[in-house]
Amino acid sequence: MFAENLRKQLSELAGRSAKKYNFLFGKSRGGVIIFKQGQGKNIHGNFLNSSYDNILGKENWRIRLEKPHPSFHDRKQQIKELDSCNSPDALLMNVFCHPRIDNMTISRKFLMKNCFPKAARII
Repeated sequence: MFAENLRKQLSELAGRSAKKYNFLFGKSRGGVIIFKQGQGKNIHGNFLNSSYDNILGKENWRIRLEKPHPSFHDRKQQIKELDSCNSPDALLMNVFCHPRIDNMTISRKFLMKNCFPKAARII
């Protein structure tokens, strides 16, 4: 129940943010906000601009943007996993791909390896 409520709240907040900042987005049948890529120079509604710039600048991070969303199989829509407002990977990439993370005292590699081992493969 908690996870369902959290996803619902994330979708509501993402929808408000998308409207406020004029991000291109759609909604799944379940009401999940799906942000659209390519809406301008280095802008994606699911990412901080500085994180997205960094992601686009590093090939091993950029290719992660192309992973298809496992719940959407329509080839015409080409929905990507990181386009979903409920994507935990997008949240992690917003944090760990931010340019200022290198200046933090906690080592990104240590944190990723020990706390988020699956995500560590993209860094």
